[in-house]
Amino acid sequence: MNPKSSLFLFILCCLSLSVFSKSYPNLYEKMKEVNAQWAFQEDIPSGVYEMAPVLNETKAIQTHLKLVEETLRKRSVSHLSPAQQKNRIVCLDLLQGYQKAGKFPENSYLPYRNPVFIDKHNTFCAVGYLVKETGYESVSREISQTQNFAYVYGIKHETLPKWAEMNGFTLAELAWIQPGYPPVHPTSSMDSGLGGTVYDILENQMYPDNIFACGDFSDKVSLWYPGFAGYDWMGQANIQGGNVYAMAMNANGLPVIGGDFTSISGASVSRIAILAPTGMGYLPMGSLSGTVKDLIMYKNDMYAAGAFGVMKWDGTTWGPVYTPASGSANVFHIWGDDLYIGGDFYENNYHNILRYDGNTLSPVGNGLENPVYAISHFKNVLFAGGMFDPGTNVGYLWKYENNQWDSTGESLTGNAIYALENVQDSVLYMGGDFNYFPIMGNWGVNLATVHPSFGYFYFNGLDEMDAPVRCIHSVGERIYVGGAFAGNGINNNLNGIGFFDFVAVTTDPVTEADFRLCPNPAQEKLVFTGSKWVGKKAQIIISDITGATLKEVEWMVESEKEINVDDLSAGVYLFTFLCENDKVVKKWQKQ
Repeated sequence: MNPKSSLFLFILCCLSLSVFSKSYPNLYEKMKEVNAQWAFQEDIPSGVYEMAPVLNETKAIQTHLKLVEETLRKRSVSHLSPAQQKNRIVCLDLLQGYQKAGKFPENSYLPYRNPVFIDKHNTFCAVGYLVKETGYESVSREISQTQNFAYVYGIKHETLPKWAEMNGFTLAELAWIQPGYPPVHPTSSMDSGLGGTVYDILENQMYPDNIFACGDFSDKVSLWYPGFAGYDWMGQANIQGGNVYAMAMNANGLPVIGGDFTSISGASVSRIAILAPTGMGYLPMGSLSGTVKDLIMYKNDMYAAGAFGVMKWDGTTWGPVYTPASGSANVFHIWGDDLYIGGDFYENNYHNILRYDGNTLSPVGNGLENPVYAISHFKNVLFAGGMFDPGTNVGYLWKYENNQWDSTGESLTGNAIYALENVQDSVLYMGGDFNYFPIMGNWGVNLATVHPSFGYFYFNGLDEMDAPVRCIHSVGERIYVGGAFAGNGINNNLNGIGFFDFVAVTTDPVTEADFRLCPNPAQEKLVFTGSKWVGKKAQIIISDITGATLKEVEWMVESEKEINVDDLSAGVYLFTFLCENDKVVKKWQKQ
């Protein structure tokens, strides 16, 4: 096992103990999770040992702050000056109002509970709020810019100890006030899920709020529909002999299902059928000689991908479009006028991906080395994901530009990418069996997003699904995800399917006038100019194409920054600029 994989497994084991364990005998144990400093206090209320734990995270943080505030009021202040005593009462009054408001930072940065001094929504933590409200907002912001995730004892800012003394607090008391915030897990449950692996999701075109899901669970195909008592799941047919892996709507608005099943309602079928609202619940649709892995309507015709390659339905029978000598076709994607086909085939220049225009097959560049399971387009670029290198368990999301394939630059550890979904050309969602653990940014397991920056594409972790994501499907402003997962550590009642609402990316555009990196290619020195961020503290990271950090610089942005790169060998590198909520990544070349 490579070092990256070993490190990840160690971190994942630690996280499984801290994030996924949710059993507390009493309120005291929950309070220790919110802030470990509870274990070092000698005057905490005795009732916390008998009280039931508060599991709602917002309520738990409110309870923590309320108990701390009440306890600090009772402590002796005879050693403080009158001014310190007065300031202390003012701060405790502020803390009381802060906890009652119940608006706390969002930890969308780290995969475990941790302090966040100021979040991306400009919400201050309890300590940062007290510092700000007493006239020292600049101090809170300076701490946030350089030490946003630091615990009080680890914050290196000369004003913070002075502020604490002036207001009658010890650093130990501030450390007890400062809570940790749980990681954000956006995926919500749909009733109690389906109890198995979901491989495909499809909206009902006549009733868009009705969602079909298929896979390896008891009903094989189920419909999410609104009933008298709210939404519920309803099985669609008595499918036997195998599973359903793919769905697509035909020209009549009926769902076609494909997989490896052999009967419906006791009647023999061969891996393909049309679900119908009358009769036995299905209509025959010929037969296919192997497992169906994907279905799609392209130019008013139905196509099937699977162990047989690619087949086309003419209304009566299935005819071959592409039959590989070995391997299979796995996935379809339509972009423009063409149908892209990904799979596990390596012949005649068709290296795991090919293009079809309705008449002719053609290669897509030189293809890809590993099997392809997911294809999409985003920002006028074609993307493909699939199996990772089995020797290293490291893989990439691949993009096709200028007639050649190249990785997006950031590596993933795991087994494969199984799903890609472009939503409003604003966010590309990526699902699979992987982890993303960046130097900076959001961590994610099996679910992430892809974002553009100066022609480069970077990832953000989205959630921590406890098993692979197999499909992602958007319907309007709602994103549905399906797979083998049971939960995400916070919501453990997903059981194969969940949803979250789409939020458009609305960051201010960064232009070349704001961000300049020259010369490119560089030889000895690299000069960066960032006019948009003058007067703000920033971080610059020079890394190789795999994301490994080679240089790291903290800098108060001025007119320009000169970085010596003479010690780097010739090659392609990444320049990452981080300032407040902005992240810009640019490729550059060393000659």
